[in-house]
Amino acid sequence: DVVAGRADRIPPRDRARLWTQVPAHVESRDRGALLWTALGAIAVDRGTARVAQLLATMPDVARSALRGNAALGTLLAHGILAPHDLPLRIIPAEPAALDGWRFA
Repeated sequence: DVVAGRADRIPPRDRARLWTQVPAHVESRDRGALLWTALGAIAVDRGTARVAQLLATMPDVARSALRGNAALGTLLAHGILAPHDLPLRIIPAEPAALDGWRFA
């Protein structure tokens, strides 16, 4: 079930870490790769694909581990990485619309 809602609060930004915002899957191609997310495919170079392969389990990453890596800009620009974690709670606008779900 899907209904409109809002995030309780977005966690604060962190200067040292980046968090994966969406699951990503890499599909290798002859001259690069496609990075698939829920929003579709993004053409990326092999270096970005190598970094993105580590993101399938949605980990957080030390920003220093990606310093100087061209993948960092690509992944930030497409919203795949961000300097804050995902919200811990989503509050549905109409809880009753989520048949069978209970909310405290």
